[in-house]
Amino acid sequence: MGDPESPYGQFTIQTWQEQLQEELHASGLPGAIQKLTKEMVDSARINVLLREADTIVRQLREMSNVQEYVLFLLLLTFVFDLVLQTKAP
Repeated sequence: MGDPESPYGQFTIQTWQEQLQEELHASGLPGAIQKLTKEMVDSARINVLLREADTIVRQLREMSNVQEYVLFLLLLTFVFDLVLQTKAP
């Protein structure tokens, strides 16, 4: 049996690099990596948008509650003023 390194030693580094690039491209691995990376980024973006939407909804609910309270106080003030005006001589 011969030396296994001897047939491979005849190729230049450039030849090795070109061959490896061709095999890598043919394997479809770069495309698969790109697809998975895109899916991960898209998923992360969706999660961020959902959290932001949830925060906005909570803030809007709080604002609505405050607005209802303010309207209630205004109505109560109006009613008291009206009652006081009708009782005034």
